Amino acid sequence: MPLCYNIKMLCTYPACKNKLLCKDLCSGHYQQQAAGKSLKPIRPRRSRNSLPVNEQSEIRRLANIAILSNLPILINFQGYPCAYIPMPDGTKRCRRIHRLVMEHHLGRSLTSKEVVHHGKAGIRNPSIDNLTLFSSQSEHLKHCHAHILKGGALQNSLKTHCSRGHLLAGLNLRKGTRQCRLCCNLNQNRRNAEQRQRTRKL
Repeated sequence: MPLCYNIKMLCTYPACKNKLLCKDLCSGHYQQQAAGKSLKPIRPRRSRNSLPVNEQSEIRRLANIAILSNLPILINFQGYPCAYIPMPDGTKRCRRIHRLVMEHHLGRSLTSKEVVHHGKAGIRNPSIDNLTLFSSQSEHLKHCHAHILKGGALQNSLKTHCSRGHLLAGLNLRKGTRQCRLCCNLNQNRRNAEQRQRTRKL
């Protein structure tokens, strides 16, 4: 059924001020109804709050990178200082300042797997002396937050090689996991070969 978007009307759910999407409901409540759930209030989006001018200037001084000289500095919902950086295509992208500082220090862009850890000076101090780069989230947890790891997660974070002896580091780790990429590829090739054999027998 096509959605009938009407900008002049509001959702009929009590106290909801979102624009009407379809069946007298806004987008969030329509999705709740389509999923067969009882309608509940929609949580407001977490916003980024601006900092006082003196705190912004202090963060700029600690970061010491030219791109932040005229940009307003905000605090995201996790408490990290961030700024909207102009992109080559004319848009703006919200970036965390500690990652910008590390990229400026290294002279390259960080990968999505790399994690920048703040030291004892806290997350409002983006100076390079307060930052440490880790190749993955598991390395970050192992070195800085081992107290929150328990049981299998702790044992998994301490592994340096998989059961076949492959090194668990760098490009051999699957994105966001501690799985060996070589072993995953070998297992997938074995499953594909078994599937081909079964189809030939049929």
